[in-house]
Amino acid sequence: MWENPQFLERVVFHLLENAIIANHKATAKKIFVKLEKEKAAYRFTIADEGGGIELDQHFYVTKPFFQLQENLEHNGTGLSLVEYICKHNYVSFKIENRENGLLVSM
Repeated sequence: MWENPQFLERVVFHLLENAIIANHKATAKKIFVKLEKEKAAYRFTIADEGGGIELDQHFYVTKPFFQLQENLEHNGTGLSLVEYICKHNYVSFKIENRENGLLVSM
């Protein structure tokens, strides 16, 4: 259960923004958003076609100020904030590569 609904809004905003940014380099610009009921909870997933993240960088993407692309106008705190908010609301958060992109679920 989310302590504050605005936290959920902020998390979804960051995840969608990251998917949009990742899709800029993709030929097929697609983002998939899914909400599924699972027993007593819901699973929310966002998938993009942006090529995914190098496996050696998966650990770092949720660290504050880490950026995959240096030329962005962002400060690299989005995914670290998402992970923090999820953790403190007892929500699991997972990032994994998928064919042609990235899948983020919570």
